[in-house]
Parts: sequence; structure tokens; C-alpha cells
Amino acid sequence: MLRSALLCLAVFASALLPPLAVASDAETWQPLFNGEDLTGWHTSPGGEWSVVDGAIVGTSPKSEKRHGLLITDEAYADFEVRLKFKVTSGDSGFYFRATPVKHNVGIKGFQVEVDHSLETGGLYETLGRAWVKKTDPKKMKDVYAPGEWSELRLLAGGRDVTVWINGTKTAELRDDPGATSGHFALQLHGGDTMDVAYKDIKLRAINTRAGPIKVACVGDSITFGAAIKDRQKNNYPAQLQGILGDRYAVTNLGVNGATMLKKGDKPYWKLKQYQAAQDLRPDIVIIKLGTNDTKPHNWKHKADYPADYIEMVETFQQLDSKPTVYVCYPAPVVGEQWGINDKAVREEVIPFIDKVAKQTKATIIDVYTPLKDKPELIPDKVHPNARGAAIIAQTVADAIAPKQEENE
Repeated sequence: MLRSALLCLAVFASALLPPLAVASDAETWQPLFNGEDLTGWHTSPGGEWSVVDGAIVGTSPKSEKRHGLLITDEAYADFEVRLKFKVTSGDSGFYFRATPVKHNVGIKGFQVEVDHSLETGGLYETLGRAWVKKTDPKKMKDVYAPGEWSELRLLAGGRDVTVWINGTKTAELRDDPGATSGHFALQLHGGDTMDVAYKDIKLRAINTRAGPIKVACVGDSITFGAAIKDRQKNNYPAQLQGILGDRYAVTNLGVNGATMLKKGDKPYWKLKQYQAAQDLRPDIVIIKLGTNDTKPHNWKHKADYPADYIEMVETFQQLDSKPTVYVCYPAPVVGEQWGINDKAVREEVIPFIDKVAKQTKATIIDVYTPLKDKPELIPDKVHPNARGAAIIAQTVADAIAPKQEENE
């Protein structure tokens, strides 16, 4: 009798485990919202967020054109999230693995559609591919009732994403090329009369990767750490490793004198580090090439720079590991040195990189601006010193694993 009872209990318990993940003692549920205030979240301009009767309530008038966002301070990678939502009016969304950006929509990345229509439960990539997975309206009629409390379940592990609304699977992606880490956010769509509520938001971390997140730092002598005292310790990838911690494995693949241009005097394309970057099967690629390209004998081929850059980005994007690719503005040059000059960096290279990012959907990391007015950190006019490399490392870290400070 006891054995039968224990067997029934075991079967019942196993039925509670979510698919695609195995529960363990370490996988405990944590609240993303404490039910009392917005601790752990911060806002971007547009609409109003408040806590009413244990729920986050977002409202904005139709006259508000900005997209209001409530964003988690922390970023997350692999997880299961469960929450309840109610849309009285308007077009909202639950963002995940998203990155705040300087744009009128304020954020880039995936959202589970949450609105007053039967599109709720689909997957949309803002500032990316737009609709990636739409719902079946006929199916949703029996699943979702706008204006009433509903349950959302989201499972994101590695490159697989699954969404359920009220217990019914509404969207599923396998081996998707989208971002694998980022913030959660709630949205108030600009130009709509918005009245939405979220509550009981909780998260359970899951472990789907066999090792650390691999970061490949592709670049020139600035990435390598030339002219930096105690280079192996103080180059920017080494300092980036210290900031990110053991969850990441950062590899420095910088080469002195390297160019993006295939017709340059030392094209990265022909170097062993380029193949090594691909063989690494990285999860994240940071490309910082363009400084040496501005030398006159290289820059006479500047018309090729965007096409060469696009080809390199797409080569990495097409790897089996499907890495997220970031493209860096070059560091500033203090006037001119060795033919390298700031005018070409500022007025030509950076606009070219903007075009590359737009076409490839790569994310820009601006390391130019943080160093722009700090010539003391670039003593030889081209290479940042250890303090300058620390600024680059922190800027890159904020982009690939961002932690936002609360708005004052």
C-alpha cells in the first residue's frame, strides 16, 4: 500500500515538471515583481506605471506618441517566466532578452505580443525581423478573452523559445538566431489608449548550456592591447573578462595593424585569428576594425569598406553557433598619427559602420564617445592606455550584458 502511494506521488510530481527543462533543487522560482512597488525595474519616458492592488498598471493617452517601457534592472539569459496579464485597451508586449537603445521605440529585441487582439501570444522582434511567429486567430478565439486576466508562460533556453497563453502553446521557435540574453520589459505602445496590468511575475533560471558564453573579440592593436603596460592583464578583452565573470569566456583575437579592408596592407581576412574566431564557435562576436583602414594607402580603397564589413558580419552570423554580432565604432584618434586620423574615423568610418549595422541588424557599440574628450588616456594618440581600455571594456560589457541604473 505504501509503495503504491509513493508511486502515485512520484507520477503526480513528475507531471508538474515543465517540458524542455529538468527541474533541480537549484532551479527555484524568484519573483520579478514584489507586488508592492517597482523595485528592480526602471522606466523610460512615455506613459505612467504604478502598482495597484498587487498589480503593475500601465496607462497612457492616445496623444502620447512615445513608447513607454518598464524595464528590469538586470539582464537574463535562459529561463522560464510565468505571469498574469490583463489588457483593457491598447497594444502592449512582454519583452525578453531585449536591449535598451537610443531610438524612439526605446528597445531592441523579442516581445511576446500582449494586446486586445487575437495576435496575443505571437513573437515580434522590435528593430529586427518584425513578426517572427504569428498566432492562429481561429485557435486563439478559444484561448484568449481580451479584457480578462490571462496567464502567460515563456520558456527560453539557448536558441529555443516557447510561449503558452492560458496553457495553450501559441508560438515556438527552434534554433532561432535572435539574442540569447537581455532584459525583460513591459510596453505601452505610443499612439494608443493604453490600460494594461501585470501581476504574479516570477522567474526560474534554467541551465541549457554546457559551458560559459563564448565571446570573440575581433580587432586590431587596440583590441590586442598594444602600448599598454602589463598588456596581458590590462588589454580590454582581459578587463572585459574580469567584469563579466566566470559565466563568460572572453578570447582576445586582436592583431597589430589589422584592417577590415581586404585590399588593406594587413587584412584581417588573411590572418589565422580570423579562422580561429570562427573555429571558436562563439556565442558573441565583438568586431572593432577600422582604425588602420584610415591610413592613406589603405583608405584609397574606402569604397570597399562597407561591403567587406557586411561580408564579415554575415560570415559570423551564419556560423552554426549563431552568434550575436556587435560592431564597434573605433576609438578616437588624437589628431593624426602614422597616417591614422580622427577626421576619417569620425566623418567616414563611423557613418559606414552605421550602414553596416542597419543592413546586417548587428548592434553598434560606441567606444568613440566615452573616450572622445580624454586625450590623456590615449598617450600615443592612437592606443588607449590601461584606463582607456577599462572604459572600452565597461562599454562593451554594458552592451552585451547590460545592467541599468534606476532612473533618478
